[in-house]
Amino acid sequence: MLSKAQAFSLLLRGSASTFRQLGSRPRSDPEVLGSQLAESLHKDPEGTAAALTAALDSESRRTLLTALFPTADASVRDLDDDYVDTVFKQADFKHGDGLLDRTEFKLGLQADRLINLSSSNPSGPPSYRTLALIAAAAGLPYMGFGFVDNCIMLVAGEEIEVMFGASLGLTTMAAAALGNLVSDVCGVGLAGHIEAQARKLAWVRSVPRLAPAQTRMGRTKAAKFGGAAIGVSIGCLLGMTPLALF
Repeated sequence: MLSKAQAFSLLLRGSASTFRQLGSRPRSDPEVLGSQLAESLHKDPEGTAAALTAALDSESRRTLLTALFPTADASVRDLDDDYVDTVFKQADFKHGDGLLDRTEFKLGLQADRLINLSSSNPSGPPSYRTLALIAAAAGLPYMGFGFVDNCIMLVAGEEIEVMFGASLGLTTMAAAALGNLVSDVCGVGLAGHIEAQARKLAWVRSVPRLAPAQTRMGRTKAAKFGGAAIGVSIGCLLGMTPLALF
């Protein structure tokens, strides 16, 4: 095991020519040391990396990683949310519970490789049929959300008004607001279940996989938004059926 002094000495070995090129600035100048380190990395990447690792303490390593991370490739730092969702949903097909076991994680890695392979050979924008399937798949969970939300709100609001309206002096709007509160609380627990059940449908799982570049296209995002908007609208209208009972 190299000592820190020996490791640092290895980093500075053969740096005389670098100093002559950069002038007579002191060794503590970060620009000089950075140039020396870069030159050493070009000549002996593995040896220099090992020496640098041995010379740094844990805090210095964290500082170095912090400095290196912003210069990483943007495709690694800024993963598209839709791309992450696509890979995760492909992996979480077995249980649909938002938790991955080893088998599902392996399938997720395979899906990631397949998507990257398809993105390296782009086939142009998605077809209208594919966009329609994407819109339908995006709208189905929201249809369930809208139905459950509106249905529970109306039923809970009506019961609150009947039971407590007169005694507490609640107006119809106040009872409706409290019914919406009950609906939102129920939605917290039901949202994930509704989405998981929707993903298990065969035609939803048959939606063609898109390359990351296709996922980021405006027409793809518009299809998802349009499908979600139409789905939640239909769901809310269907959720108004309890009005026929009051």
